[in-house]
Amino acid sequence: MASKAEKQYQKDLKKLINQQYEAGTQYLTGQEQRVQAFQPQLEQQITSTYDVQTPQIQEQLRQQTAGIRGQQEETRAQRESALASARRQYQEGTQRTQALFGGVAGSSAGQAQSELLAREQARQFGTTTRQAQQNIAGLEQNLMTAQAATDQQIRNVEQEKQNALLRSRDQFRQQLDTINSQRFQLAQDKANKQIQALQEFNARRRQLEDYYTQQQNAIANYRLQSQISLDNYAKQLAMAQRYQPTQTAPTTQMP
Repeated sequence: MASKAEKQYQKDLKKLINQQYEAGTQYLTGQEQRVQAFQPQLEQQITSTYDVQTPQIQEQLRQQTAGIRGQQEETRAQRESALASARRQYQEGTQRTQALFGGVAGSSAGQAQSELLAREQARQFGTTTRQAQQNIAGLEQNLMTAQAATDQQIRNVEQEKQNALLRSRDQFRQQLDTINSQRFQLAQDKANKQIQALQEFNARRRQLEDYYTQQQNAIANYRLQSQISLDNYAKQLAMAQRYQPTQTAPTTQMP
């Protein structure tokens, strides 16, 4: 059973080891707190970086849409202008025919000329209308393509944002894992240090106990040998006295 002094020594030793490792423990705790505090800021920064791109992409689409709609309106205006020009040409041709041939009823030549003018007008109307419709349809297709490209860009930006967030969270977890691993290693080192110190203390105590036991044994042996020597001496002395000749007292002669 450990004595009071030994218990106090072990307590002081444990306190000293804890103090030695306290700085490392506090540092790791501070690192963990800084990492945890920075992570929301990092995610907010990532989110803001990508979210600001969406309005920019949408503004580009708005400008493209406005440009395409303007081209469509311009195409319609060109179509109306071309149709109006074809009407004027027909009217002018009809007037010339009237002046030259007296109209359709005037002669067969006038009738033929009128038919030519009508066919030409119909051809111009058809060509102008088809060309305008094709141009407008092409512009409408361009508008759909721009919309699809914009939607895809927005999806790509969102995907990139999610990937960046996942990478930051993976890095966050790795940092915490590293800190926890270092904290575990520090705790292991401290525990090993405490065990080593206790083992060294026990070893020194055993050495002292062994030395004390050896001294006690030596003293006991010395006492035993001394006692044996004294007993032998007493025996020898007794034997010597037993075999010593008896001396008779001298007789006194009477005068």
